[in-house]
Amino acid sequence: MNVRRDLAFALCFSIIFTICLTRKASAQDAVPRFEPSDCAFPAPKGENIVCGYVVVPENRARPKGRTIRLPTSAVAD
Repeated sequence: MNVRRDLAFALCFSIIFTICLTRKASAQDAVPRFEPSDCAFPAPKGENIVCGYVVVPENRARPKGRTIRLPTSAVAD
């Protein structure tokens, strides 16, 4: 398993996801969305870590219903 490659993939996914969200949603209540946050863990030395939450519908069949916040992090190069 290549951790560096996996983290790079997660970063790319997060960046693309964030770009898509900012183009589609301008309201704070829009979902899905990314909410930046402090990291819950210390970043490894030499790594620039971006942390936050992806907010998505709890039930995709009810997009206007309750939401859940999924913690996420990625390496920013």
